[in-house]
Amino acid sequence: EASDVLIQLNRSTNVLDMYKNVVANINNGIPPVFVASSTSNFSNGREIAVSGNNIVVIQDAAPANSNINAFVLYTFTNTGFTYNKTLLPGINLWGAEFDCNTLYAVEDNSNRVVIYNNIISKTGSITADKTVSVTGLGRTHGITYSKDGDVVVLTDIGDANLANDGGFIIINSFDAKAADNVIS
Repeated sequence: EASDVLIQLNRSTNVLDMYKNVVANINNGIPPVFVASSTSNFSNGREIAVSGNNIVVIQDAAPANSNINAFVLYTFTNTGFTYNKTLLPGINLWGAEFDCNTLYAVEDNSNRVVIYNNIISKTGSITADKTVSVTGLGRTHGITYSKDGDVVVLTDIGDANLANDGGFIIINSFDAKAADNVIS
């Protein structure tokens, strides 16, 4: 926000795209200015999470990426991206949200939130530092975490074959409620 930059996960070309002068140009009725694209170090990206100048791309397993679930890490400046590394979580992920160096993510096809402390410093194959099951949640995809109030908002798609069974789950005081790894 401070630098008026927008970063977009481009699923068509498997890159991150950066735009500048976003608010100023939109306020003047013109499109933001394209700056740069990252290298293509992922395919089938699901979401990105940003902390400082670090970006984590969630890669969902698919034949195009040898069926590998991954976190693909980049750093960025206002002029472009640098690929850093790929981490292998061994589970299927979808949404993610940073709180400083802690990454909150949802395990796809489940009712679980996984938490990775100091993810930027990790290497290779990794496991979550904490896994939290949410009772009553069918299948989560999206996550938002707000340190103010310690609130987590999850989207529940429910049964992918039904159009009307999804919803939102809002968890206040998440850390306290997740202490025993189950939120009911």
